[in-house]
Amino acid sequence: MNTRRLRRVLRKSWKKGRKRMRRRVKAVEHFAVFLLASLVNRLVACLSPRMARRLGAALGKLGFALARGERRAVLRHLKWAFGDAMSDNERLELARRIFINAGITAAEWPFLTAGRAAVLLEKVTVEGEEHLREAQAKGRGLLFLTAHYGNWELMTPLMVRHVKDREVGVVARDLSNPWLNEVTVRTRRGHGARVFPRGGTGRDYIRFLREGNGLAVLGDIDTSKGGGIFVDFFGRPAWTQSGIARLAYLGRAAILPAFIKRDPDDPARHVVTVEPALPEPEGVTADEYVAQMTQAFTRAIEKAVRERPDQWMWMHRRWRHRPQPGGAGEEPARGRDEKQARQGVSA
Repeated sequence: MNTRRLRRVLRKSWKKGRKRMRRRVKAVEHFAVFLLASLVNRLVACLSPRMARRLGAALGKLGFALARGERRAVLRHLKWAFGDAMSDNERLELARRIFINAGITAAEWPFLTAGRAAVLLEKVTVEGEEHLREAQAKGRGLLFLTAHYGNWELMTPLMVRHVKDREVGVVARDLSNPWLNEVTVRTRRGHGARVFPRGGTGRDYIRFLREGNGLAVLGDIDTSKGGGIFVDFFGRPAWTQSGIARLAYLGRAAILPAFIKRDPDDPARHVVTVEPALPEPEGVTADEYVAQMTQAFTRAIEKAVRERPDQWMWMHRRWRHRPQPGGAGEEPARGRDEKQARQGVSA
C-alpha cells in the first residue's frame, strides 16, 4: 500500500470515527437533558398550580431580562406587525407580558406529564361548542386549527372531552431529543389522543378525517419542510404550510379555528373559543382551494393574535422566509429587510 492510499484510508477511518463519537456525545447530552428536565418536572408537579404559575411568571420575567436575543426578536416582530400604532414603551411592556405568559405555560406542562391535567382543566371554559356540534352533525371530519397561543397543550385533552363518538388526533413535530419526544408523545396519548408525526404518511391523515374524526393542527409555523405558499399575515408575506388546506380538501374535512387564551386577571382560568367552520370556496380548482383556505385560516390566526397579542409566541420567526425578487420560490428572511428592522429596534 503506497503512502497516498494509506493517507486516504486513515483519513476515511478518522472521519467515520469522529462521526460515531459525535453521535455518542449527542446521545449522552440528550439523556442528560432528559434527566434534568424530568427532575425539574417532578419538582414543579409537586407544587400547587398557583405556586407553579408564580414560579413560571418569575422565570418569564427573568427570561425577558436576560434573553437579549429572544427579546429583540419579539420587539422586532411586534414592530413589523403593529408598526407605529404601538409605541416603543407599549411594545416593551407587551414583550414582558409575552415572556411571562410563556413562563407560566411552561410551568403548567409538568402537570400534564404527571397526570394532573384535571387541576388545570377544571378552570377552563369552552365557548362556541355549538359550532363543533353543527360541524359534527354533517358527518365530516374536523380539522381543529390552532396556534402557539395561550397554553395550546391544554387543547388536546379538551378536544378529547368535547368531540363525541369520534377519535381526536394531533399532528406534532418530533423533538430532536428522542427521550423528551417519547415523554411528549406518551403524554398526549395518555389524554386519549392519537399522535401523528408531522410529515408522516398523508394517507393516514386523510383516512382518519374521512372517518369523521377530529385532527388538531398548528397553522402558525414557518418551516422549510413540506409544501407552503406565501399569504398575508399582519400585512407581510408569510410562508405558510399549505398542507393543512390540502388535507382538508382531500380529507373532506371542515376547518374549525379554536384558540385557548388565559384570563388576564386570573392566570389559572382559560377560555377556549371554537369558531364557526371556515367558509369553503366552490367551483375552484384544488390549488385555488388550497390557496384561498390557507389565507383564510391565517387570517383567523391573525384575528386571535390581534385580540390578545400577549398570548402568542412572538419568539418564533414567523417571517423567516420571504419571496424572491420576481415572485419565484422562497428565500431565507435573513436579508436586507430583517437587518434594517433589527437595527431599528434597540432593547
